[in-house]
Amino acid sequence: ANDIWSLGCLLYQFLTGLLPFRGGSDYLIFRMSTEARFKTEGVHGLSPEATSLITRCLQVDPEARPTIEELLQDPFFNDLSDTLPELTAEE
Repeated sequence: ANDIWSLGCLLYQFLTGLLPFRGGSDYLIFRMSTEARFKTEGVHGLSPEATSLITRCLQVDPEARPTIEELLQDPFFNDLSDTLPELTAEE
């Protein structure tokens, strides 16, 4: 479950160039992360599919987060399905 949370944070940062949890102090950042409050509306780089995937990963309750198998079925990865065999093929 911790790895899924981390994946959500990394995806957000990779796609937007921003940290998902930002604030004017360490305390505010802590509060935003423990409440899973992050901005998605109007953030450049976040498609609806990406927003959905990140939101699923950044659930406060670890039991509510998807498994890796469930994530691989997410629509976000549909565009990658044609590319993945090329990336994993042995030469």
